[in-house]
Amino acid sequence: MSNNRSKKRKKKQKTREKRVQKNRSRISTRRNVKTRDRIIRKHIPLPKFQIDTSDSTKDMLNMVKLGIAEFDKVYTRNIDYDTLALMYTHVSKGWTTLIDDQASHIPDISRKDIEMTITQHFEQVIGNGIIQNAPDNLIRRALSTGCYTLQPTEHGWNIKCRSLVSNKTRHGNVYQSPHYPKIMLHDQSREVVFTKHAIQQLATRMISNWNKSYIGQAYVFGFFYECVYFEVTKLNNGETALVIYNSCLRGGDLLREFMSGILNIDNEEELATYYYKIGYCPIFSDNRFVIAKTFLTPGYWQTPERDLLSKKTVPIQLRRDIELACDDGINLQSVCTCEKTRAAIKWFHNHGLPQVKKIDHEVFRELIGPYSYLQSKVGKQPNHLEGA
Repeated sequence: MSNNRSKKRKKKQKTREKRVQKNRSRISTRRNVKTRDRIIRKHIPLPKFQIDTSDSTKDMLNMVKLGIAEFDKVYTRNIDYDTLALMYTHVSKGWTTLIDDQASHIPDISRKDIEMTITQHFEQVIGNGIIQNAPDNLIRRALSTGCYTLQPTEHGWNIKCRSLVSNKTRHGNVYQSPHYPKIMLHDQSREVVFTKHAIQQLATRMISNWNKSYIGQAYVFGFFYECVYFEVTKLNNGETALVIYNSCLRGGDLLREFMSGILNIDNEEELATYYYKIGYCPIFSDNRFVIAKTFLTPGYWQTPERDLLSKKTVPIQLRRDIELACDDGINLQSVCTCEKTRAAIKWFHNHGLPQVKKIDHEVFRELIGPYSYLQSKVGKQPNHLEGA
């Protein structure tokens, strides 16, 4: 009996010692983090943010302000030391000095390319920091119809907040580009507007996590802001719909390579005049507006692609692959990475329903994407969009 009691006593003592050691380690870690944070804050000043709200809603402005407030509290903990060192140079010595210092250390790379790389990196770090620290309810309300973009200033960052034009109708609020794109419907010129549901559906089909990354939210909003060209067609159920197109150059290297393969075009300048079909927006008219109420990807039920597939004789396995790709939804990321999606697009394109076509009209107007995107070739999206 005494041996058993002794064993139990020793076991309890070991358990107690482990618990004490674990608590000491946890307390030590907290102290180290607080000390590190205090030291860094003492020597590294915060970036200076200037917010331009001339074209923004109240929700968008509040989201950015709260995101910045939270980002200021935790940014030194979530950013690596190399980036913090670059930020220190930017804030304390100026943007020009930062770029000149980096260019002097890397003579083999042009100053413009160095500035582009640093800008893209900072945009990702600060932009993602703002969106990830903003309240979820504000993100849902603000980002579907607005966005924010960053531009470096000499000692900080200018944040430009934008929103789509909002209109009230008997069917609820609708949103449109400030360029007021129009189409002819029933022999009358009407303005193209979108419901919030249609915007969110189309955005998700472009980039699945668009509202969780800086590049994603700016890319999606930029599409609705810039797009001024739509075609009108009929769906299988008789509904009128808009055909939505996007540039073959707005999606990274993988998209460009795939579209070049379909068209047998190696010249990027020629490829810039081609646009691929994103999908269809069923519409109805309301006074001066044409309202897009939802979004359907190519091959979804009631689309011309699905009708074509049902009428053609297709090998069983290929039919299954195409139907699976269409049911999952053809989007930008699946076009870049999924072989079944690529096979479906090729099949539709080669059997009478072009998925990529040359458009001679103006499709996009006034590019407003991230600063690094605007400084790159017009219409070319940075490659890291594919991972957004």
